[in-house]
Parts: sequence; C-alpha cells; structure tokens
Amino acid sequence: MFNLLNHLKHSSGSSFVFRCKKFVTSTSCNLKSVREQSTARRTCLYDFHVQNQGKIVNFAGWLLPVQYKEAIAVSHQHTRTQASLFDVGHMLQTIVWGKNSGEFLESLTTADLKNLKPGGSTLTVFTNDQGGILDDLIITKDAEDRFYVVSNAGRRDSDIDLFTQRKVPIFLPSKYFLFSSNSLNFFLVFQDEFDKRGRRVQLEYLDPLERGLVALQGPGAAKVLQKLVEVNLNEVYFMNSVETQAKKINVRITR
Repeated sequence: MFNLLNHLKHSSGSSFVFRCKKFVTSTSCNLKSVREQSTARRTCLYDFHVQNQGKIVNFAGWLLPVQYKEAIAVSHQHTRTQASLFDVGHMLQTIVWGKNSGEFLESLTTADLKNLKPGGSTLTVFTNDQGGILDDLIITKDAEDRFYVVSNAGRRDSDIDLFTQRKVPIFLPSKYFLFSSNSLNFFLVFQDEFDKRGRRVQLEYLDPLERGLVALQGPGAAKVLQKLVEVNLNEVYFMNSVETQAKKINVRITR
C-alpha cells in the first residue's frame, strides 16, 4: 500500500488531482438527498469521480464514490490481484512544525517521536487527560522540527479542537474564517500569548480541495507506481516516507 500526497495546489498534468467545479445535483434525486449532498464536502478528485461515472454517496459528510461502472466484486478482485487507487483525501492532513513540535505531538499522543528517525512513520493514538483513546493517527517525521500527521475524517473537527486546546497558533487560508474585528483580535492575542511562553509550534491544515491524498493498494502497487517515480521503491520500507516527483509533480510517498 502506498499513500501519495500531492504538494501542488493544482496540476493539469496529474491524473490524480483535479480542481473542483460547482456541484450540480441530479434532478432525479429526492429533496432530502439534494440537501444532504449540497452540504457535504468534496475532495479535489470529485470531478474526476463524476466524469468516470462514479456512484457518489454521502460518506460521513463527504461526497465520495462507492463504486464505478463495474460491480463492487469486480473492483474487489482487481485490487486483490493487481492494484487499485482509492481517494482518501477526506482525511485530516496536518503539518506540524517548529522548535517544540515533537514535544507538542507527544503531549497529545503515545508516540515516541524523539527516537523516530527522519522519514519514519508511526501509528499512534490521541489520548485524553485520563489516558483514554480518542482516535488513531499516523505521524511521519520529516525532520526534528517538522511532522506530517494524518488522522481520521470522522473526527476531523474534534482533532482540530484537540490541537487548538494545546494553545498553539493556527495558520489556515483566509477563506476558512469569517472574521469580525473582535475575533481577529482574539486570534492575534492567542498567538502572542503562546509565543510569550517560549514555545514554537505551528500548524497547517491542508485543504482537501487543493491537496490530494490517494491510497494505491494491491500486490501490483509498487510495480505500477515505480513507472511514475524516480525513487527506488524497493528502498522505501514499511512505515517510511519519501518526498519525490511523479511525472514532474511533487509528491510524498508513504508505504
């Protein structure tokens, strides 16, 4: 299994990432279905799924294909015998960086990030103050002061709240905010107060409309992917990550 994260906002030369267009509902849908889909979110591959006749359903608030033209059994057999690509761009992707980023993530999870080698990934869990498990996630260590975190879509908002409860500055595109003057002032004070404590941690939540995440699964996954990248995938071991290019597009590959 390989996960590929596209680092470019948009790329017309990539078969994995497309810019989303305005959503159009089918006139055959009932009113409830239209309302549900109009409020659901999309990944950057939504148009690709529609153009290839994917059967779109509301999956936990996200418009994703449950199958394509072929029966599900056909797709299942293809994945088991060759390789298939899955859109998992609805998962929460977070970049955590700064002097105290490792300490920050260790305060939220059970991971030993200090002893994790750069390029290595670890499966861990978010815990509450009583040590109870909240969610599982994968943390990849890009450098001593930079980490890439993938957590579940079902707890997207809850995981973001968990991050903010540790009092760190949040960097999001301006379109995520409907600022009043008071809320903007509070945001700036929030950052300044954190800096005064001598901590250096910054977060960036990757926009699912601009950053793709796909999973390539099946016994033929490495062979298929090797044709697109220059890095030797035989040297990318389980729970390791590498940043490279696929057809001149910057990507992250995690095995």
